[in-house]
Amino acid sequence: MTDSQHFKKLITWRIRIILYLSSLLSLIFMQNYCTNVCSFIDGLRPSQILFNFSIVFVFHIIFREALFIKFNS
Repeated sequence: MTDSQHFKKLITWRIRIILYLSSLLSLIFMQNYCTNVCSFIDGLRPSQILFNFSIVFVFHIIFREALFIKFNS
């Protein structure tokens, strides 16, 4: 079995969805932490923090998919 065949079996759609959901959960946690706990970010509105984290979340998905396509071929 070649490395690419092993990689295709390892990263299935189900695993990818779990990775996306875990990233979304971490985004929600960070937004909650930054608005309720962190005193350094106390001046920002929750919508600003959520917007910034959402941008990071989208770039994270794009980067992960680009790596998956690159190493899957």
